[in-house]
Amino acid sequence: MKRTVLTQTQLDVLEQILANVGNVVTFAQITPFLAATTPAQQRQFVHRLVQAGWLVRIKNGLYQVADVSSLGALTLSPYTLAQLLVADSYVSFEAALQYHGYYDQLLKGTVSVALKQHQTVELQGFAYQYVKTQPKYFYGWQEYALDGRMVKIASAEKALIDMIQYHRTGYTADLVAEKLQEYQNDLDLQLLQSYLLRANLATQRIFGFLLDTLGINVGVALHRSAQQSTAVGKLTPDSTAYNARWRLYYEPSLVR
Repeated sequence: MKRTVLTQTQLDVLEQILANVGNVVTFAQITPFLAATTPAQQRQFVHRLVQAGWLVRIKNGLYQVADVSSLGALTLSPYTLAQLLVADSYVSFEAALQYHGYYDQLLKGTVSVALKQHQTVELQGFAYQYVKTQPKYFYGWQEYALDGRMVKIASAEKALIDMIQYHRTGYTADLVAEKLQEYQNDLDLQLLQSYLLRANLATQRIFGFLLDTLGINVGVALHRSAQQSTAVGKLTPDSTAYNARWRLYYEPSLVR
């Protein structure tokens, strides 16, 4: 059971943290408020606040300050936590679609695109996964104010592209096709195609095929870019149906 009663010293320190730093704080930001103590005493002080639930660990050396109603629990949004865990990343995939109102199923985690490789982190039953990319593909996101911080989240158009570029499976292709069909009047298709011109060849071909299949106009520039290689691509290793226009083997179930 979490201990809700604070000593006067603990209360003073937490109040100073909230007033001067905010509800997300690093160990280094805490120590100035414990200036009269030794490093060992500082670590012990923080450890006790963590044990009592007043500081909730996000990652090594980074904490959220709790209140009585959320003692021991993280109350920051998953988008904020994903950004706090890895600063050089942006939230994408289904979580980004959900943020923009294009996905309504229960999420068990987020997938972010990052500039370096990072292990998946699980916090209180929610998984934070990171997909490594090259700088030239680190685009298509905007910053949004959440929990008093700025958080990078992909546009819906870039989230759809990322799902194909980084997790190319029958499931992701089917989900992307579903969203393109359902929200073709809401998505910015011109922006989508401009982003696709910066994507890799396989992603361009798959999107070209999906857009054609759905009767959505495919720009000349995208088709020309997708023809830059004579090699034939596959949506998945098990794809058997062939589309000559896009030089792509695909799943027959994708033809709507």
